[in-house]
Amino acid sequence: MTGAELGARFTGLDGALSVGGGPWWMHKDRELVFDSEFGGTVFRGQSHRVGLELELRWAPLPWAWLATDLFYTHARLKARDGWEISFDAVYLNVLGPTAYQVVEQTQALSSPPLRHGGHPHESIPEGSAHVALTGEYFLSLKQHTFEIDRIDDAPIGNYNRLAFNVQKATADSRDVVSDHVGHSIALHGTASKTGEESVDFVIRFDEEMAYSNCGPNEDAGVLAEGAQAEAQMTFHFDHIFGDFEEGPPDPEDPDTVNHLAIGFSPVADLATDGTLDLDQDALGQQMTGATFLQLIDAVRTLGHSGEAHCHLD
Repeated sequence: MTGAELGARFTGLDGALSVGGGPWWMHKDRELVFDSEFGGTVFRGQSHRVGLELELRWAPLPWAWLATDLFYTHARLKARDGWEISFDAVYLNVLGPTAYQVVEQTQALSSPPLRHGGHPHESIPEGSAHVALTGEYFLSLKQHTFEIDRIDDAPIGNYNRLAFNVQKATADSRDVVSDHVGHSIALHGTASKTGEESVDFVIRFDEEMAYSNCGPNEDAGVLAEGAQAEAQMTFHFDHIFGDFEEGPPDPEDPDTVNHLAIGFSPVADLATDGTLDLDQDALGQQMTGATFLQLIDAVRTLGHSGEAHCHLD
């Protein structure tokens, strides 16, 4: 691991005001992360981070002070073929995320407080307690972990499974970006590689997926009386571009990160003067048939709950 930090501090108003901060960067040859499927920490590929920290302290009175700290971090991962990919925006449209409980013995849906939520998932076991968000949500995944919506007065239980659909955005999708209506996924960013021209890209997919039986995700979804719980959707875009440190895909192990990953080179080859703006139809027309089919198969594996896999209906 290598890194550097540059900082400065200003003090004024007879010591009542203090402002400090500075930029920093970090490069890791290997990233140590927790893998819940493995049950421990595992090594992943190279990562690069740059950030900015700002600290403000103000003491308007000898016995009172105000303080705030601001942090910005920009991280990128290295694709399986050595391209470094930095995302400026990642959008994905979901319909009807539904948390439900898998139990050994089912109950009749008429037994209170079980109820249907108008979700589109037919694969939920008969009688399972479940709660659903019934709208379309156009998500900006460049954010840190964030709340989509919430349901009040949900029955207590262990909502250990999640179901949701990824589908083309409509004008009714909450927070939709108008340029991406009609697309299910949109990726904006820049890719670079030593000896190659950097590529500014916008890639839009139209693929629609129905995920079910996502989980279990550790203790997420455990709802006690008078408490709160969360169900977590995650999307693993390294399944598309891969992980440099994982090496060539293992054809015998479909659970490895690089099993379907195409890297970024097949995308970079389509760029003109360092730019690329293509939808799924254009990718299909310009890529080789085998590479395009592999790309779409990789896109279909994006949906997870934490690190736990989903069933693709």
